[in-house]
Amino acid sequence: MNAVQLEFNDAGLRDLQAAIATGPQRFFALIHADILPAAQKRIDGVLNRVPGAVKLPFEFATAKSRRWYFANHKAPYRRTGASRQWKLVMQSSTGEIVEFYLENPARHAPYVFGNPAGGQQVPGHARTGWALLAQQIPPQRLLLLNDLSAAWLDVAVAPLRRTA
Repeated sequence: MNAVQLEFNDAGLRDLQAAIATGPQRFFALIHADILPAAQKRIDGVLNRVPGAVKLPFEFATAKSRRWYFANHKAPYRRTGASRQWKLVMQSSTGEIVEFYLENPARHAPYVFGNPAGGQQVPGHARTGWALLAQQIPPQRLLLLNDLSAAWLDVAVAPLRRTA
């Protein structure tokens, strides 16, 4: 008669149960500690950077906008940095969805960067080198998704590595 003694160590199952219970908290801690700062640094590099020198003559979008500008500003205009306020914020999170938004409180930001659909950027700002928001959103979204996916896998797989 052949006999095989089987012993089951349930430590691995206990580790997995603990990982499932604490995974979301660890994941969101990773988002705040690592992912958001890294993503913000990328945003700073493409949207919050100082563009090139103004290309003269500055090209306004319309004659009306040119008249408004000179009625409300003294020439020459000096940059204040007020346009470079893009910030990535985690809006909400549930067990299944993590929502982020990209904000810029400057009222004139749509004219400097355009809108998410690609419109409204003043030609003079485009010629100067200000990034077009609509072109920057897709690659930044993809990089953020990759970071989130990698972090979630690390959180989910880490307990399994310890018990293997």
